[in-house]
Amino acid sequence: MRSLAASQSREVWTTTTGAIDRVLKVVQTSVPPMLEKIRRRNDARYRQQREAHYRSVDAARLASRTEWQGRIAREELLWQAKVNKAELKHKGELGAMQMRAEGAETSQRVLLSRLSSAEETIHRLESELSKTKSEV
Repeated sequence: MRSLAASQSREVWTTTTGAIDRVLKVVQTSVPPMLEKIRRRNDARYRQQREAHYRSVDAARLASRTEWQGRIAREELLWQAKVNKAELKHKGELGAMQMRAEGAETSQRVLLSRLSSAEETIHRLESELSKTKSEV
């Protein structure tokens, strides 16, 4: 191997250190902006993913709310149908009771009329009996 002369060695050293300094300056000037650019891209991607997630969650909430509102509405309709059926049944029972009450009132009037007629007959027979006794 050949050895370098002192002047050549200094020249190589200066050239090498100069090249290293230039590379370091390039790295120092280009890497931070590149890192910032990468950070901004990642932040933007994260924001988009977060917004998409929130939209998805909101859509799921809306779908769930709509589904539950539909279920509640169906249950209310079923309940109202049961109430209406019960009211119709009750009205029918009230009508039947009213008819029975009217029939009972009519029967009572007929019985009172017969009782009155029977009392008149009893009074008539008693008066005839007393006439007959007085004649005998």
